[in-house]
Amino acid sequence: MRLPVPPTANQLHGRGKFGQYKNRTSRNYEEAIKAILISEGIRPIRKPSDVVIRIRWFRRAKQGDVDNKLKLLLDALQSGKRKFGAYENDSQIKRIEIERFEDPEKKGYLEVSCCEATE
Repeated sequence: MRLPVPPTANQLHGRGKFGQYKNRTSRNYEEAIKAILISEGIRPIRKPSDVVIRIRWFRRAKQGDVDNKLKLLLDALQSGKRKFGAYENDSQIKRIEIERFEDPEKKGYLEVSCCEATE
């Protein structure tokens, strides 16, 4: 599936008088991913199955670290108690494969696939 690139991990949380919270940017990203999962009818791989995730990141510019983008993406793909998601819980992830490319159109996006681990 083709997904938007998540904001960097440095922008995930804000701090308030009651502690740390997910800010609007991260909530909006999670909602966008949820809408894509629903529109494509993607149902979660259920426990106890392990999951393999393949990510191809097409960067719009030569900046940004792969690891700073990963946390929010993995959280957004998780279904939890919802009907739609790539997997039920991120504890199921057995392997993540990531490749980075330069996007000639300078738009930036991810191609993500999730499947049940066979090993």
